[in-house]
Amino acid sequence: MKKIAIIGGYGQVGSVIVQQLIHHGKQNLLIMGRNQKKMTYFAQSLPIAIETRQIDLNQSIDDTQLADIQMVIVCLDQKKTRFIQQCQRLGIDYLDITANSIFLKKVDQLPSPFSRTLTGIGLAPGITNLAVADYLATYENTKSVDIDILLGIGDQHGQAAIDWTFSQLTSSYSLPHYQKPVSNFTIGKNATFGPRYGKKTTYNFDFADQHLLALNDSTRHYTTYLGFDVSWITKSLALLKKTKLATILKNKQVLDFLALTMRKGIIGSNEFVVKISSPQEMPSKMIVVYGKEEAKITGEIATLMVLKLLDSSVPAGNYLINELTTLNEVVTKLPRLTYEAY
Repeated sequence: MKKIAIIGGYGQVGSVIVQQLIHHGKQNLLIMGRNQKKMTYFAQSLPIAIETRQIDLNQSIDDTQLADIQMVIVCLDQKKTRFIQQCQRLGIDYLDITANSIFLKKVDQLPSPFSRTLTGIGLAPGITNLAVADYLATYENTKSVDIDILLGIGDQHGQAAIDWTFSQLTSSYSLPHYQKPVSNFTIGKNATFGPRYGKKTTYNFDFADQHLLALNDSTRHYTTYLGFDVSWITKSLALLKKTKLATILKNKQVLDFLALTMRKGIIGSNEFVVKISSPQEMPSKMIVVYGKEEAKITGEIATLMVLKLLDSSVPAGNYLINELTTLNEVVTKLPRLTYEAY
């Protein structure tokens, strides 16, 4: 029986996927990654014996190392599409949890594969895309969609996710409806996150969901904004940007301190909120999604999609999550996710 390989399967999200697949009775699993010590340590903690295999996605991988694999789930960021193209050539199903917009744009431009490729299965893209699809099913004439994301500072975010988020504050990006590239965290707005959280300030942020949505639908403008449940942190980051001091977030010691603070859960909650609205046309009409423990939910959603692909006859092709499932289906199967429409 061919294996399901989880690359980075010992990390914050990857470990959840491995545990969830075991819970669902899957035993033909393979953990892959660069750090053999971490892989071995994690594998020994599992209730069943699981093989580990050392590979580095930054290096060329021989086809023979993938010969016994039917599906890979990648929980690491990549810059090149070499590995995904190799999987597509070999007929290996490929799933990726990355939120890197540059990489996902490259994937979207790849030719039709000989296998099934699914990207955007985290928070943004992922839950946000499902919520947008649900919103547009009701308000189909909407021409502008705002995606507001509120992250809990007290959540157990992984080191890679924290590094990526704060490093983005020093970069710029482009959207079809912006006349020129804009810097992250410079365009602020007030967003109402339903009765639980009320009004919070959010700022433009380069999540991949808005890019993927725009690539597949040029008739609307999509813009994603980010804020934190602890308001003074959001305001402090905006002030750093305004005073041009955000470069301190490139400092490893500063990043390590921020990561430690977030992992310890010293302040803030472990919840996140996604709000979809159209401020120009229907500011009071919105969908609000509430969830807890983003990394775990990302792993659980990835597991749901693995099981869906294994049990379905979905043909070969490049897919986004909203092409294979719905917000209602995901919320029904994940008890830590809820949503409300206003």
